[in-house]
Amino acid sequence: MFVLLRVGTALVLALASGLLFSSVSNAAGPQHLPAGAVPTGATVPGAPFTIARSPSAPDGLVLNWDQSCRVTDTDYEVYEGMLGNFTTHVPVLCSTGGATGVTIAAATGSRYYFIVPHNGTNGGSYGSASAGTERPLGVASCRAKSVASCSSQPACGDGALDPGETCDDFNANPGDGCSAACLVEPGYTCVGQPSVCTPQPACGDGALDPGETCDDFNANSGDGCSAACLVEPGYTCVGQPSVCTPQGS
Repeated sequence: MFVLLRVGTALVLALASGLLFSSVSNAAGPQHLPAGAVPTGATVPGAPFTIARSPSAPDGLVLNWDQSCRVTDTDYEVYEGMLGNFTTHVPVLCSTGGATGVTIAAATGSRYYFIVPHNGTNGGSYGSASAGTERPLGVASCRAKSVASCSSQPACGDGALDPGETCDDFNANPGDGCSAACLVEPGYTCVGQPSVCTPQPACGDGALDPGETCDDFNANSGDGCSAACLVEPGYTCVGQPSVCTPQGS
């Protein structure tokens, strides 16, 4: 889908981001959360990307679009390229502050524009080329590109907090704080998307947590540091993990 708009003697083309049917990624490194696509009005539900002349600025363009298909996409990039060569796109904005509408100055010549959602790490779909394939990176880009299909169903291990999940750390492995059912495991706290899970403070972990006066890496009484991680009478405990010695020794 596209919209042509004439600004002065130039043509402006609004390209709707297309739905990607398989994952495309050029992101290196561990566990990067892929991004989605902005609505097209067809394959990606929602109001499609539109361009209009600014009523207050003769050379201004008003761009509007709907939210990404991925809930973890919280911001957007705006790209511009020369009509006739659909690999010339470069960033106009690398962030809209989360807004789904901006006004920009129209560049000279005939141009095309499109919107790419991102999640802070990766950018999503650049839309579909005429052959139905994902539009490639252009001359420059704001972020690495890692695209998730908008047609995929929410699942444990996808890095997004879907209904019924209390965590999702981009895997379905138990024992790391987020279970195979994407539920926070006892003794852990998980935050973010994808979730980062850390052990909750506990007596016996070797660290002096709030309410503890010692922690000797065990929860045994009689060694100077009690099962409640309190210094026992007649002992002095120092350090983390605590080393307890009888007083006067």
